[in-house]
Amino acid sequence: MSNSAKELVRLITENPELLVVPMVDSDIVDDDCCGRYKGSFGKCSVGEYAVYRERVYFDKEDFEEAYYDYNCDELCEKFNYNPRVMNCPKGKYSAEKIAANEENAKELNNYLRRISDKVFKKAIIVNIDMPENE
Repeated sequence: MSNSAKELVRLITENPELLVVPMVDSDIVDDDCCGRYKGSFGKCSVGEYAVYRERVYFDKEDFEEAYYDYNCDELCEKFNYNPRVMNCPKGKYSAEKIAANEENAKELNNYLRRISDKVFKKAIIVNIDMPENE
């Protein structure tokens, strides 16, 4: 048994309540001629993941950015946040407007953190890599 497979068995034994999530390397499945593909157990670890818009995220900041990008109009309206205020030349907006927008940005970021905390799930993440040489 490979070291990666042994590590997987150990993690499952120590964390029987966690879902095992296999993550298949894209190099394995870039051909449409077969129904199944051979792979090998790669690195595995206990971690967190989220699925959003058919993409898997392992990093909360990446997820929050994607969630914001997809929902930016609604979120900016909900939090009265204008991203253009932060990137405009000095003098275009008053100091009060800039300060209010910065506060709104903090509230928006806190909201995004709460969303990511809610959707990320703890699991045993198993990389399925290209087959090892036999």
